[in-house]
Formats: sequence, C-alpha cells, structure tokens
Amino acid sequence: MKKNLFIFSAIFLFFWFSVVCSTNAALITIGTATYGIQDYNLIYEDDQGLIWLDYTKGRDIWSNQVNWAIGLNSPGVLEYHLNPGISVSWEGDWRLPTTVDGPYTYDSYDGTTTLSGWNITTSEMGHLYYESLGNKAYYATDGSYPQPGWGFNNNGPFVNVLGERYYSGTEYALAPTNSTWCFVFYDSLDHNAHYTGLQSVGGKDNYYSTLVVRPGVVSAAPAVRYAKPAASGTGNCSSWAEACTLQTALTTAVNGDEIWAAAGTYKPTTGADRAATFQLKNGVALYGGFAGTETARIQRNLAVNATILSGDLSGDDVGFTNNSENVYHVVTGATGATLDGFSITAGNANDVGSGWPDTSCGGGMFSNSSSPTLTNLTFSGNFATYGGGMFNNSSSPALANVTFSGNSATYGAGMFNDSSSPALANVTFSGNSATSYGGGMGNWNISSPTLTNVTFSGNSATYYGGGMFNNSGSPSPQIRNTIFWDNTAPSGEGAQIFNNGSTSSVSDSVVQGGCPAGSTCTNIIATNPLLGTIGDYGGSTQTIPLLAGSSAIDTGNDATCAATDQRGISRPQGAHCDIGAYEYADTTAPIVTSIIRLNPSPTNLASVDFTVTFSEAVSGVDTSDFALTASGVSGAAVSGFSGAGSVYTVSVNTGTGNGTIRLDVPASATITDLAGNPLAGLPYTGGETYTVEKITWIYLPLIMR
Repeated sequence: MKKNLFIFSAIFLFFWFSVVCSTNAALITIGTATYGIQDYNLIYEDDQGLIWLDYTKGRDIWSNQVNWAIGLNSPGVLEYHLNPGISVSWEGDWRLPTTVDGPYTYDSYDGTTTLSGWNITTSEMGHLYYESLGNKAYYATDGSYPQPGWGFNNNGPFVNVLGERYYSGTEYALAPTNSTWCFVFYDSLDHNAHYTGLQSVGGKDNYYSTLVVRPGVVSAAPAVRYAKPAASGTGNCSSWAEACTLQTALTTAVNGDEIWAAAGTYKPTTGADRAATFQLKNGVALYGGFAGTETARIQRNLAVNATILSGDLSGDDVGFTNNSENVYHVVTGATGATLDGFSITAGNANDVGSGWPDTSCGGGMFSNSSSPTLTNLTFSGNFATYGGGMFNNSSSPALANVTFSGNSATYGAGMFNDSSSPALANVTFSGNSATSYGGGMGNWNISSPTLTNVTFSGNSATYYGGGMFNNSGSPSPQIRNTIFWDNTAPSGEGAQIFNNGSTSSVSDSVVQGGCPAGSTCTNIIATNPLLGTIGDYGGSTQTIPLLAGSSAIDTGNDATCAATDQRGISRPQGAHCDIGAYEYADTTAPIVTSIIRLNPSPTNLASVDFTVTFSEAVSGVDTSDFALTASGVSGAAVSGFSGAGSVYTVSVNTGTGNGTIRLDVPASATITDLAGNPLAGLPYTGGETYTVEKITWIYLPLIMR
C-alpha cells in the first residue's frame, strides 16, 4: 500500500505542476541559484518560456552589464538548487531581456501602435511588468492619467526586482553604437513615478540596472529517494518517515533520481564482505548533509549534518590499525553519477588481486572507466597500495570543493591517476603520506589532470614527489593558480613536484623552491604564501587559509581562476583572485576619513565643492548618500558628485541667506567597499563648514547737523 501511495504522489505532483503551468502568465518559483554566497530565486514565467534570476545587478554601463550576464554562463558561477519535483531543460544562455526593435516614438500610450511608450507588452520586461505581474502604467491606453492602481506595486514572487530603470539586451537599430532599449520599474512613491512601465531608448553610457533571463522548459522531475543509516517505517524510500538504507536507495534508483541521505554513518554492508561498496549509478545524484526533515535540497546544512561513508565494518579502527576487515573500496564510481556532501573514510585496498586494476587500488573511491561529478567531499583516513583516497583508471571525474587529508598509500596517497584526466577545482591536499611516490597525487601513463586553484601542503613521500609525482609515459598535468608549499621528500627528490621523464605545465602558481625541474613554468611565485592550519573556516570541507600578507593574495590569473573558492566565497575579493583553494576575504569596513572644503570660506558662491575621502576604494556612491547640516541659509542642496576610488568631489547649491553649511554622510548611506563591506562609523558629521555670506551689509556714518 505504501509503495502504491508513493507512485500516486509522484503522479499527483506531475498533474498539479501541469495545471499550474497551463495558466496564462503563471510565475512559479522553481528553486534557487547560488551566486557568490547568496541564494536567489529562480522564477519561471511559463507563457514566455523564460526563467528569471531574482537578482538586480547594480547600476553600470550597458557593455559591462552585457559582459556580466555572459559571465553567468561560465562553469561554477551559478549553482542551481531546483525544488523537489522540478526539472529544467535549458534552451539558451543567461542574457539581458530582449525588446522588439523599431522606430522610437515618445508619448505613445496605447501599447500597440509603436514600440516605445507605455502599456507595451511585446518586450520580455514589458510582458513581465504588465501581463505576468499585473502592474499598471501612470498613463492609461487613451493617454489619461493617473489611472487607478498605477505603479510598480505588484512584485509577485520577486523580492529583488527594484524600482529601477533596467537595460534591455536589444540595441536600438537606428543608433546601435550608442543606444539600446530599456524599461522602467518605478513604484508610485518614486519622484519620477510617472515613468513607470515606460519602454524607451537610452544611452549605452548611462548607469542602469540589469535583470537576466534564460530560456528553458520546466517539467516534473524524477523521484527523490530518502535514506537513513537504519531504515524507518516501511523502508520504501518514499519520505523521511519511510526512509530506506543507502544500499536500498542505490539499488532501486533509476536515471534522473536523487538520493537524499540523512546525517550519520553508512557502511556498505552489515556483514563481513570486504568487496562490498557503495556503487554509484549513471544519472543518479547522491546528496548528503540532511537532518532528515528537509523538503528542499537547499535546506540541507553540510557543516552541521555530517554524513559519513565508512569502510570500517567493525567500528574499531585506530588510525590505520585494526583495519584488516575494512572494505577494499568505500565508493565505486560511475559515469554520469553525482556524489555531493559526504566524508569518505576507512577504505583499505591492501589486497594483491589478479589483473589491473584490483583490490589494491582506491581505498576511499575506485573509478575504473568512469567519470562521476564529485562535490563537497572529504577523503580521509583511507589506505591503498595505489590511491589511498581515490584511484582513477581511464577515468575523468570532475572534482570541486573537495579535501584529501590524512590518507596513506604506497603510491599516490591522496589520488592516483592511471591514464586518467580528472579536472580539479578548489581542492585541498593536506597531510597525505606515500611510502614511495606521490604524497598528494601520483600520475602515471598518459594522465593529464587539470588543476585549478588547488592547495598542496603538508604532504609527504618517502622517496619522490611529496606534493605530486609524475611518472614517465608522458603524463602532462596542467596546473594553474595552485599552491605547492611545505610538502616533503628527501632532499633533491622533488619535495613539491617530481617529474620522472615527464613534463608538467605550471602557471600563475606559488611553488616552494620555484619552477620544478622538468616543468614548463609561467609566472611562478617562490615567496612564502603564509598558510594557516587546516580547519573549518566556512563551507562544507576543511580548508587551509591564507594569512594576511600571503604571496598568494591578489596574484592569481583572473582568466583561469575558479569563480568561487572552496568555501563558496566569490572570486576575486581584491584586485585579483587569490592562488590556491582559499580566497582571502576582506572583512574590514571602509570609513569616511575626511570631508574638506575646496573653495574659500567665507563664500558668496551659488555652488561650492567638498572633497570626501574614504579609507579605501568604494562603490555605490550617489547623491542620496550625503546630507547637509545648514544654519541661516535656505534651499541648500547636494547637486552632484564626481570621482572614483577613495576620493569624491561633492557639489552643493548654497541656497539663499547668510549662515553655514556642512556636508555629512548620514547613517542611511549605502556605500560599500569593493568587497561589499558597508560603510562604518556613520553618521559622519566631522567635516569642514562653509560660512555663506550672500548679503553684504554697508554701514554709513551718521552725520549730525
């Protein structure tokens, strides 16, 4: 009966979703996208087949906005978290909304005779404003005004669409070099509110905001299967209350399914079979980090809900002792599979089997002709002859936000690659130990791994390659924005990287001792990166922090850096991205250091200037970020500003009358530094004051007769 109920629930979900999407101009929140360290809703507008990112990119010129939108399509910039029961087939890239191009005519109201004016629904933003959200323009279609209920008053499911003028991605064909279409979202309280709902042409050098859309088809998704260390209820995997074991979930899952695993320790078998393993499946995504109550994947907390895949069948390991009964491979890979949010430990591939590869390979994970996606994982305390943490043979897995720590092997303690080309981004190798070659990583037989923003530190080898060993057979690792420091091997035997008749390409990296022998190097830094101790510094895995003054800070190559660091912190935080898996984040708030007069005082000028200096470069400066304290004068106002970086000039209309004027920065100012830290020390009222003397009194002598 419970099984039938599970099937019925899936059918009902599909029926419900189809009905909702068939409604005219429905807006449906289908999940979130992580951008930087924040999550923003993904909103599906069904009648246009568009998915909107509920995020407003702040004001900038048109070319910068277009390039920013293009950048969202780069791998790793956005991480998607779709709601259970939702699937998306993307049919294009992220871009600015489009507009039907044509002649520009101002003061059109009916929405049909021209392509500019009010009440126009043929553009993507116009359709959203009028049709999907149901907002009204200040002007009715007959030109009368104001029409009842006018203004951008209905946000629907959006929370970050602001009262702004937004750029379109469509250039104005009659003047494409300097003009483009735009659309106005103003609420009824804005001082220019009568422009709301206006579609018009604007200059590309104006500072307007930006929304982005992406074409796609949304449909019901395959099932989610729920797992716990011990089955509950009927154990049919249909809910947390009816959770099954992880092996049951893997056995019954089909292509497209997700498996959600609650916190706890999972073992491949309750018996004594050392060949037992968690065999991943093509097209099945396995996620850990759940408390066991969540209804959306975004709700999981990886840092709190530790989910462990352990090969210690007896539960009696002490380091690498008492492990003779441990399984050979804790996890076995599969092409198209996803593994996300687990710690993998206590594998013991110590056997000498027959053939290659065998049970001497891959204590933590064994991948043979398979290329899974591996994210938010820790491999620790695993042993093998080849590849204590992970073994790859003819495989090309993709790893992001992964830590290999405290693994042991004869060859390749952290990772061993044989004829394999894994791609690693934001990965940490720390404290792995090989009794022969390759403490952190070993590469054999035409292996060409690609490493981007990886940190190797504290790894060791008894003979060669404390950080990395590259054997003959033409392995050619591509190493970018990566740190090799404090890895050890006997003197002269390649403590950081040892090339044994092979060539590695190393660029924009920090390498102790400089360019390794046998490597092709570009922009190598040999100055101490000042690494901290591996630990929990945010994110789902342990990382090694950069300390202040590190040679790795702001010295990476922005063209090849990962979009975020291993913790999910966006790159760059400073002038350029940092080298290694950790991005040093500026948490120091900017302050106003001075506000001084630029004109003589006293003054009778109609306008005067102040120089405002901040402690560092800032952004988001606007006239509304300043206020005046005036005495004896009336009509004084901030009239404009110019400048960039840390110094700005603010112009003030001095009004009428005699008195004093001081420029302040109020507590309501929204100025931030380039790292996003808001201005501190507000309100600032310590600036210089102008004495204004508009009226000159003339005193005449009194003549007595």
